Amino acid sequence: MLLATCKTYAKKLLMLLASLRKKHTAKAELHSARSIIWGIFFFLMLTVIFGVFTGKWEDQHNPEKRNIFFRRGWVKHVLSADKIKRPDKLIVIISNSQGYGRELSDRETYPALLEKYLILRQKENVRVLNWSIPGGQVPDFTILAAAAKRLAPDILIFVDSPADFSNNRMELDPKKGLRKNFISDCHFLLWFSNIRKSIPSAFLAHFIRPIDYLDIFFAHIFAPWRYRDIFTSRLMQIEELRPFDKSGKSEKWFFQTAVPRQWYVDHLRAASTKAQTTTRPINISSISLELLSYFLDTTQDMKGEKYFVFMPLHSSIQKKNSLLLNEFTIRSAAKGFKVVDLSNKVPDNQYLTLTHFNAAGHATMAHLFVDLLAK
Repeated sequence: MLLATCKTYAKKLLMLLASLRKKHTAKAELHSARSIIWGIFFFLMLTVIFGVFTGKWEDQHNPEKRNIFFRRGWVKHVLSADKIKRPDKLIVIISNSQGYGRELSDRETYPALLEKYLILRQKENVRVLNWSIPGGQVPDFTILAAAAKRLAPDILIFVDSPADFSNNRMELDPKKGLRKNFISDCHFLLWFSNIRKSIPSAFLAHFIRPIDYLDIFFAHIFAPWRYRDIFTSRLMQIEELRPFDKSGKSEKWFFQTAVPRQWYVDHLRAASTKAQTTTRPINISSISLELLSYFLDTTQDMKGEKYFVFMPLHSSIQKKNSLLLNEFTIRSAAKGFKVVDLSNKVPDNQYLTLTHFNAAGHATMAHLFVDLLAK
């Protein structure tokens, strides 16, 4: 009898404990669900707040033709064109460090001067967009060409050396991946379908890995992701820390201040002397015609005028592109480009380096384009 009673009480106790456990589990699950919801909410709020903050921070800088954030912030720089009223004539310049003109103020660079000269000469509202990337490579420029196509400019001017289409630009590094072939963060523009769809699928398959699309996705939905290396970039601007900057972190977001004038004089003298004996014409077999096709095909069906310009070079290195002009002219003209060889059009005394201009060189370049566009 006693044993039966004990069993009955034990069974009731177990049922009570099971009931309490079930209620506790339900509460724990509810609490866990609430925690997840609040976590997502605060994450979204942080993203919005950071996005607004960075947008304000970017906008407080003085507007320039060139990208004030050097090799980063290209999504912001390219999309800023959407905010301007469509001018009478829209010109997009895609180029490298020569067009960026880091040694001078923005207003002294040839894209800024070209806009100024065209307005004075043609008496119309002209807008010149400077999409020059210091150290930029053809994969960067291909994405910018797709972004330019989206704007439907009246004139697209691409200024580069044919040597930039060398075979090694197609080589992939399985460890570095995308970072080897893109010196800028232009690849973040691939988030936008109207840019991505203008680029040949073979280009995307070759250069962009699945993990890179994940990087692009994070950069779009979570603003801090795009700015994750800005702190180290700024830190490496400190003079005492520059010797530790082995991978160019200081020049991701910011470029270093200009060196003394005498440095350019000495550097140019030594470099030109050496180049006269070491520079050899580049054979077409060293060039990736596939990479050239990717770039040219990206601008297909663009209605405005298109110029493929051989960039000016110091006389000591001009002969390196001499074997490439004919092949590039034929292939570019077939895709609707007007090919212009300016390699010998800027005098040697207007160079700071073998490829970079002083103020007079930028003025000469601007006038060359004014005359070219007037024809």
